[in-house]
Amino acid sequence: MVRSLLILVVLLVAAVEAKPKSAAPAPAAAPSSAPTPATKTKKTPAVKTGLPGLTPAKKAAAAANGSGPAPSASYATFRLKLQEAFCPKASAEDKATLACKSYALSKSLKSASTEEEKKTLQARKVKLYQDEGRKSDEDKKKTTQASKALYIKAYTKYCTTNRLSSDEVCTNELMKRMYGGAGHTK
Repeated sequence: MVRSLLILVVLLVAAVEAKPKSAAPAPAAAPSSAPTPATKTKKTPAVKTGLPGLTPAKKAAAAANGSGPAPSASYATFRLKLQEAFCPKASAEDKATLACKSYALSKSLKSASTEEEKKTLQARKVKLYQDEGRKSDEDKKKTTQASKALYIKAYTKYCTTNRLSSDEVCTNELMKRMYGGAGHTK
């Protein structure tokens, strides 16, 4: 149902963009003896959204042949489920990863009773990610590899045989490709 709605929206957007634009009639010049002052307008740069190179026409074509993107899913929610399954009982080395530190702060944030405590925890979480962003490219690459390894372990722990075909985290194609490995693919 969601996929068909997504396809319909993509097709409508492609149809609207493909429609030729008619030239607007030029406004009639008002006879005036005084020159009109030029107004300076500050142009703001257009914000580009979406993926580079992925046009609505390409989206429509991909959706029509079934190879288009899967319906949007909340990957943050999926990763949170994996963190919940893995981080509380993880080794000290795994608990030191960015994902488990973030999970611990999120869990504390949910159970915080005062607004001041929530603000403090939120500031700690922001600082955690800011510190991560200040690292060198080589350190960022190592952190990314460690995070992926952690999520692979978490996926393996979470997606047991009873969840493998029924849970949304375990059946999602992107999650299977990213973290499932050879043992969990169909």
